Amino acid sequence: MEAVKVPQVQFATLEEFIEGSNNFFSTFLNNHRSRRNHPFYQRFRSLYPELCSFLEQEITIKNYNKPRIPIEKKWPWEKLWEAYSLMSELIYLGDPGVIDKDHRTFLLR
Repeated sequence: MEAVKVPQVQFATLEEFIEGSNNFFSTFLNNHRSRRNHPFYQRFRSLYPELCSFLEQEITIKNYNKPRIPIEKKWPWEKLWEAYSLMSELIYLGDPGVIDKDHRTFLLR
């Protein structure tokens, strides 16, 4: 039986992504909210190891950086958008947390 992809919300521009990305950055954190052990993340890490490592380091450093950085400048938005676009093709029905084939916001929660 072939795996069923679960299409995710797509953003036409970087600005749309920044506005609608919610907590996508937290996907790369190494803490209690981490999703690093989920199958979609492991697929992403396997296919795009350099991008994955870059974002893990950048997000972790900037998340714990003090004083607070304005959100518009805090994250490497272009790289996050690239990662989201690639990762959104790696979500399958049956992955932990994926409710059904219409769960378009899985990566944004």
